[in-house]
Amino acid sequence: MSIGIEAELVLYPEASVTLDKKLPDAAKRPRFVVTYPGATVGHLCEYIMQRIAVESGSSRLKRRRVSMCAVKTDLCIEDVLVVSETGEGQFTTLNVRALDDLLTVEKLRADHWANKKRPLRLIFKFVPLPPSGK
Repeated sequence: MSIGIEAELVLYPEASVTLDKKLPDAAKRPRFVVTYPGATVGHLCEYIMQRIAVESGSSRLKRRRVSMCAVKTDLCIEDVLVVSETGEGQFTTLNVRALDDLLTVEKLRADHWANKKRPLRLIFKFVPLPPSGK
């Protein structure tokens, strides 16, 4: 199965990213990416980290890594705030199932994105790195 030599994606920050005051503004913007179908989720995660470091001139993300999840095609991006009301107008973000770093863009499009004419949409968030045993 081939989807061509280019794949268009839009990478949106998850609600926890946009609300985190410790993250630079560069981390809170959607990213419009054109890549090749063989690129992996791991490549996209590394891209997010590198772009934010370059744009913000900050190393505040050193103890974090990027995790991504797919957006279903039948939802508008406005419907994809991954939160749960905890009471009295308070919300908390819900855990989402992270995509495997080895999953390719081509496989993602085949499994999660029926509308091949529009860019594939993914949501990213930052998760703490596990403590090293040093």
